[in-house]
Amino acid sequence: MTEVAEASPPASPRPRPARRGVGELSYRLDPEAVERLAAGGPAWLAEDRRAALEAFGSLPIEPNQLYTSYVDLRGADLGEVVAYEPAHGTAHDAPALPDGTAVMAAFVEGGAPSITIADAAERAGVRVEPLAAFVERDPEAARAL
Repeated sequence: MTEVAEASPPASPRPRPARRGVGELSYRLDPEAVERLAAGGPAWLAEDRRAALEAFGSLPIEPNQLYTSYVDLRGADLGEVVAYEPAHGTAHDAPALPDGTAVMAAFVEGGAPSITIADAAERAGVRVEPLAAFVERDPEAARAL
């Protein structure tokens, strides 16, 4: 006589964490940080930043709710994250450009960004600069963008 082992019941699928909107993550953008960034700038830019903050809290990370999320931050703990605010300190040494590189920017906490543009790129009209410098240099072009 052949002995037959009983099959164990199928394992129930592990429940997936619910998708959360950006505003439900543990990271909270400080509205005062938005106001600090807006201070001293044009009114239209301050309005854009406030509108972006409102959208940040209401839009889902992955807009297509029918498929597997490509951005999975369900397990992320972003409670210690703080918003980047541009520094107005001294720029550090500009990075050397590797062969074939047109532009390189380096950011060090507490210092102004250092940007290196290859001569050929500069002659071709390439310009890389912080947003504040662009707004100050050409406010109409910045607003159009």
